[in-house]
Amino acid sequence: AVPLTHQGIGLGCLILQHQALRYWQADEVELVQRIAAHLSSALMQANTLRRVQALVEERTAQLRHSMDVQTKLYESSRQQVEQLKQMNQVMEELLSTVSHELLTPLTSMKMAIKMLREAPLDDEQRDRYLHILEHQCSQETRLIRDVLTLRTIESHATALHLHRVDMHAFLLELHNIWQDTLSECDLTLSPKLPERSVSLQTDPESLHRILTELLTNAKKYSAPGHSIDMQLDVESGQKTPHVMLTIQNTGLGIFPEELPVVFDKFRRGQQALQRTIPGIGLGLTLAQGLTSHLNGKIVATSTPIAETEDWLTCFTLTLPLVPEFAH
Repeated sequence: AVPLTHQGIGLGCLILQHQALRYWQADEVELVQRIAAHLSSALMQANTLRRVQALVEERTAQLRHSMDVQTKLYESSRQQVEQLKQMNQVMEELLSTVSHELLTPLTSMKMAIKMLREAPLDDEQRDRYLHILEHQCSQETRLIRDVLTLRTIESHATALHLHRVDMHAFLLELHNIWQDTLSECDLTLSPKLPERSVSLQTDPESLHRILTELLTNAKKYSAPGHSIDMQLDVESGQKTPHVMLTIQNTGLGIFPEELPVVFDKFRRGQQALQRTIPGIGLGLTLAQGLTSHLNGKIVATSTPIAETEDWLTCFTLTLPLVPEFAH
């Protein structure tokens, strides 16, 4: 047996055996000792190589982790920059839209006041300018009301007044209210109601406001000559029975990339901006906020109609028949 050592450190031993008893010659012992020395050196080099390799792998893992962290930081920073750009764009569009929506009625009101004050008018002309003042004042009031309502919803300060609502009577009354307004735009409202009467425990004022916003939106983007469908369905076979109210119109659509943010406040679609359709992007936000307040949900879909320039846009409002509100 020949010990395997390197600089006084034991590494093992080299054992040689022969099948018969014999004496080892000096040159044989010298050869074995040389082999042991080379073997000891090879073992040390192998151990050193393993340690170096482990150190390299450790450093590589650290570098990889560092690069992953830097990549994530870069991606996070990039996303934040993109969000800031989008917020800046939305803010610019908001300021432009709000300025237009505020200044346009004020300009009309100023003109009407000037004519009433300075020009000699007959009764018909006076009534016309008074109507302009009344209409534009209503627009300003509605804009302020929408902003205040949104603030109330976001602060969860909206009070609910639950009542049993006959949905057939409720929707038919809504149809009568909107019929003349829509006919002026060459549109019709078609209610589609189930044969059996449906009652819903809800806040009628909030429900009326939700449907008003959805119908206002449908009116703005519908192509003349088409019908706006208002359909009521009942799903009673599930664990929580609910009603589904669908407002569907044909005309300008919502692009796929806009659907995920269609309910965001002050968000307006490309077609609304390109065609200068009035509004500041609060109607759908208010509809969604009030729907959540009623423990319901609202979703939007929009698909192009083949061989036409029109889109079929649908807003589906789902409300529980008997809501369960958190205390």
